[in-house]
Amino acid sequence: MRATFEFFESDRDMVKLAFRDSLALGERFDRHLAGIYEGFIGEIEETIEAAQAAGEVVEAPSRMVAFSVAALIGQLALRRLATDDGVPASVVADFVVALLLEGLRPRKEKR
Repeated sequence: MRATFEFFESDRDMVKLAFRDSLALGERFDRHLAGIYEGFIGEIEETIEAAQAAGEVVEAPSRMVAFSVAALIGQLALRRLATDDGVPASVVADFVVALLLEGLRPRKEKR
């Protein structure tokens, strides 16, 4: 997560292309970008499945969870383009991880 946000922070023009301006570059670029995005989703999905197998993440369709995580990352990256809030990428990444893990951990049954 940290590497992703640090990458986005280091290449703001790429973030603009990926999350805001990709359609302006035409269908071919949009298909290329879709392939990259699918790879990103696949990597997240693998991580979610491993965490589910270890009992660390609730059982839910792993692809749906992966898309949800990617959407959160994308929206935060896009927002950071418009608003330089002075928060380092590492802090944003730690926040996302904490938010996701606290929100996705299985609930213990009440006795």
